[in-house]
Amino acid sequence: MGVKISIPYNVFRGKNINIGLDAYFWKQVSKPYRKTLFVRPISKLKGSPEHSTIVLPTRINHTEQMNDLWEIISIVKHEKIRLASKHQRWKLARFFLIPLPSKMGDTSTLTELVYAEQIAKDIVSSNIKYHGIGWLIIEYDNIKSKIFLGNRIDKIYQWLLENDENFRNEFNKIIAGKTLGV
Repeated sequence: MGVKISIPYNVFRGKNINIGLDAYFWKQVSKPYRKTLFVRPISKLKGSPEHSTIVLPTRINHTEQMNDLWEIISIVKHEKIRLASKHQRWKLARFFLIPLPSKMGDTSTLTELVYAEQIAKDIVSSNIKYHGIGWLIIEYDNIKSKIFLGNRIDKIYQWLLENDENFRNEFNKIIAGKTLGV
């Protein structure tokens, strides 16, 4: 079908949570809070990079990822305050009949922020321990420009490919066989 890519994941296990965090693309997103999109249940990960065309190296260690999650919580808090303030100004302006566009702005940003904050808080509040590397095996169909996990389109990587410039640039470099930035 296409190019098989093995992505390294730092694996964490705890009493109630067993997850992996993407250890290659972690810093390759346009907005820091999008890093939380790289959280996967370990049931999706493999023990080795089986028969892949491309095996990506680990670019971030597990300790840095935990620190980044704390940072995401802080960033989201400030960003939500900023968006709330912007929304309040918009409502006040509307009250005084100041002509403004009918839509306050992109509410998907607020949704992303709330999601990111909850994921980050859930992870850092869990008593999880690092347990090595696992591998997510995806396949890129360059004819359809789609990223698959098994037989289905991987919604997270596909969304990032279509909506996040930094991720798309890095992914395209990998597919083009350019430098992996190791």
